[in-house]
Amino acid sequence: MSIVKLENALKQINEWKDEFNVTKIYEDHKTDLQLLKKYIEEVNDYNSKMYKNTESKLHSKADFNLMEEFKQNVEEKVMKDLTKKIDKIEHKRMQNTMKKKLESIEKEINEIGKSA
Repeated sequence: MSIVKLENALKQINEWKDEFNVTKIYEDHKTDLQLLKKYIEEVNDYNSKMYKNTESKLHSKADFNLMEEFKQNVEEKVMKDLTKKIDKIEHKRMQNTMKKKLESIEKEINEIGKSA
């Protein structure tokens, strides 16, 4: 009886062997694995490109903001320096005008003193 059971089990294994071709299943899984690896590489490449692109945009935006801030600081400093120089020039001009008026008044006083 056990021989009959063994023969039946062997017969069933042979039937399953035909139904479930292990080599084909292995090849299918191997192909799927290769496709999955290729897909993962493509996704990683895409992510890397996107990261570099985003990083580049962030750096350019940061550089742009830094340049704008620097430009504004330079403009403020230039305006402050120009204002100081203009004030100095106006002050000097006012001193010269007052000096000329003072000299003309002294001249008039001297002329009045001489004629008196």
